[in-house]
Amino acid sequence: MNLLPTGLRFLRTTGFAFCVATASGCASASLATNTGPTAPDRSWSIASRQHVHVGETVTFDLVLLNAWGRFRPPADVADYAVLQIEKQRYEAEPDAQGHFVFQHRFDRVKPGDKFKVQASIYRQHGARDFVNIRNEWHAIDQVGPQKDKRIAAADVEFVFYQAAFEQKLAAPPDDLDPDSGVLRLHRRDGSGTAVYIHRDLRPGFTLTGPGADGYYRLTYQPKAAELNPTDSTPVEFTVYDVAGRKHVSEWILPTP
Repeated sequence: MNLLPTGLRFLRTTGFAFCVATASGCASASLATNTGPTAPDRSWSIASRQHVHVGETVTFDLVLLNAWGRFRPPADVADYAVLQIEKQRYEAEPDAQGHFVFQHRFDRVKPGDKFKVQASIYRQHGARDFVNIRNEWHAIDQVGPQKDKRIAAADVEFVFYQAAFEQKLAAPPDDLDPDSGVLRLHRRDGSGTAVYIHRDLRPGFTLTGPGADGYYRLTYQPKAAELNPTDSTPVEFTVYDVAGRKHVSEWILPTP
């Protein structure tokens, strides 16, 4: 998968930004993610507020910009970048294209949680301000000119949600056979997920009914990896009745 945002020539920064004078003028930053709303011809989002599914793995791509908002190679200006997610800290050095790339899985959040993710680009002076020892970051006591200089920064606010799928199916003349049901979720990249009825050792959909109103109720709580990160996810349900007749229903599940 190509982790590099396309069309980064004129980007606004996400969240806050400040201008730090460098040898080639002011510097700012742009933070893009592979989730959140995008333009029709883009696959990366620079929206300041984005919705993220519980359990979703998000890729972040941070770049340095010059005074005109164009991509600025970090060589001779910046050495590393830091992504701060609440109490978790990540460091990255620029890749071959001059991008700082991070990944984080949001599996410790609840629906309704929201917070800002901050990314900063630094120029190193002497030893770095933090050192990683056994996966824990420790600050190094440095003052004055030895302290690393923050060159630019950007942030994005994340709002977390859990998709829930619930639909009514009109009862046919013959009862449905729940064990024959298959729920399919289709992603834009051509892949998909087949989900079967819930078992003790196999999470899946539930199909109950028919109720007094003459309808079955189909429910399922999808995982982040089963959904398109934005816009919507097509859903198809196939089931047979006890007489062997096939029934197919289709819906669109919004994924903000």
